[in-house]
Amino acid sequence: MPIDVSVIVPVYNPGAYIQPLLDCLDRQSIGGDRLEAIFVDDGSTDETPALLDAWAATRPNVTVIHQANHGWPGQPRNAGIQIARGRYIQFVDQDDWLGDTALAELVAFADTNQSDVIVGKMVGINRTVPKALFRKTVPRVVIGRDPIQDSQTPHKMFRRAFLDEIGLRFPEGKRRLEDHVFVTNAYLQAKVVSVYADTDCYFHISRPDGGNAGYRAYDPVAYYRAVDEVLDIIDRHLPDAAVRDAYAVRWLRTELIGRLHERQIRALPRARRHAFFDEISRVVRTRYTSGGIGVATRPIRIGAFVTRHATAREWDRFARAIADITVAAARDDGIRVYLRGRELPRDAGMSVLLRRTVPRVADAVLADLGDDIALVPDGADRDVKPGTTLTVKLAVGDRSCTVAATPPGRRDRLVRRGRGLVGVARHRASQVLRRARSWRAARRR
Repeated sequence: MPIDVSVIVPVYNPGAYIQPLLDCLDRQSIGGDRLEAIFVDDGSTDETPALLDAWAATRPNVTVIHQANHGWPGQPRNAGIQIARGRYIQFVDQDDWLGDTALAELVAFADTNQSDVIVGKMVGINRTVPKALFRKTVPRVVIGRDPIQDSQTPHKMFRRAFLDEIGLRFPEGKRRLEDHVFVTNAYLQAKVVSVYADTDCYFHISRPDGGNAGYRAYDPVAYYRAVDEVLDIIDRHLPDAAVRDAYAVRWLRTELIGRLHERQIRALPRARRHAFFDEISRVVRTRYTSGGIGVATRPIRIGAFVTRHATAREWDRFARAIADITVAAARDDGIRVYLRGRELPRDAGMSVLLRRTVPRVADAVLADLGDDIALVPDGADRDVKPGTTLTVKLAVGDRSCTVAATPPGRRDRLVRRGRGLVGVARHRASQVLRRARSWRAARRR
């Protein structure tokens, strides 16, 4: 019987984390005669090579390749593709696993729809996965309408003949976003991309020991060169500006403005943090038009326009201000917004925040925005009931509070102001402490 699907797994020192994957492969409803598993051991130094050899010895359609370490999963995946016999190829990471019926259902769905790429529903275990993408099954994705770009990991099923036809393989060597390059090329050159959301197919795991390969530290210059490469692919295959903007907003949201707000980036020493900002600002200024930024959500849109005009130090002030914004609500009083404990005007727009934090570029940012966006959207204070938790969708991001029965008095306002100042002091002290630790670590090296 011909092999329907080849599961390719790059492996490096997974320890016990590989066992759930082995168990799920034994449980696959597609059957061992229609499935082959290819493990590419990339120079493991733990007990994994012996474990895989013993496991493969009793399973005829399991192959283990042992090779010297390449340090990144691109080359091992390519080595697996080279020997794969299946009509389809499913990539799986060593610490993830598949639903018991996933492969059988994905193959049947792909055959029905003549799919080149099939994205099975992902489930995150202690990590986030795209939500909107998997709300429904989509036999034929429309690029620019369906949010397929939200899933850039390689954990999908690909028609082997399609990969060979366009000559698609993973970039090799130690480099970031090799999966984005592969997946974006596949999405934009496929005749049919499908989303299968009827079954939980792929379980994406965040290891408690932090050992997932994607969590390694990285250099901002090399990283954003890789982002440029992905955007080049998008430009090449999506000449229509509206479609391109709808697709490319994912990188603006996740790799650019979203990255600047990440705790790990905010905690870096100033020089390294500013190196990230410089690269992100460059990409925003040179790769995204006002129209491309305009399709983003308000918080991302505002951040992008600030990044386009501000210096790294100005961005720091703006980002700290956003982090220090809180809200309060009371019955018959509506919503109050506070910046470091000091109340802002009820009708405050972005102009108030911009002129207090980045006055030099405030006019340029407001011109890009096109209007003075209200910090608190209209209607946010409706149905304010005491004791309930209220989520307020501010222009700069969501904030939550518990609704009080009465408005704050003078004492409450002073307490809030004091807490705001204490919070700022603690934040700045923690930054100084982290930077001192980084400096000491650098001296020891």
